[in-house]
Amino acid sequence: LLGVHTLEEILETALEAVETALQVDRAVIFLPDARNHEVVPLAGLGVGDTGKIVWREELQRISEDWMEQASVIADRAFREGRAIVDLAPDGKACAGVPMFRLGEGVGVIFVQKFQPLNEEEMQTLTGLATQAAVGVSDAGIYGEGEHWEKAMKGLGDLLPGEKAKE
Repeated sequence: LLGVHTLEEILETALEAVETALQVDRAVIFLPDARNHEVVPLAGLGVGDTGKIVWREELQRISEDWMEQASVIADRAFREGRAIVDLAPDGKACAGVPMFRLGEGVGVIFVQKFQPLNEEEMQTLTGLATQAAVGVSDAGIYGEGEHWEKAMKGLGDLLPGEKAKE
């Protein structure tokens, strides 16, 4: 997770790692909205018919009960800063684990599977959430760096007699 740069690559790698390590039925990563008031689903695996990663627009169109429960669990895990474990109405086990970087919440990984998660699986999920948090934070820093680099090149082009250094 740490060598990947774009947010999409980080989320995809994190979801695949969670699915492989824990054999979950569904996994969804929630990240804070722009105001940091609530978390919103950004990427999910095991939620569509294709078996591929499903992104924000499609996730937000899902009106099934499990998605509503996932949002509630993710929001609680984010606000309370702790793992939330619950059972879905269909009997599946659900867990939301906050993603922390340097004590700051950067998102939540939600998972759902047929059997309850044992202590070892929760520790694995927590470790993956920590790695994902580092990746998500680094992707944001990397993106900001690219933004500033483009802005500085643009400023250099505006100066009379100057060319932006490549």
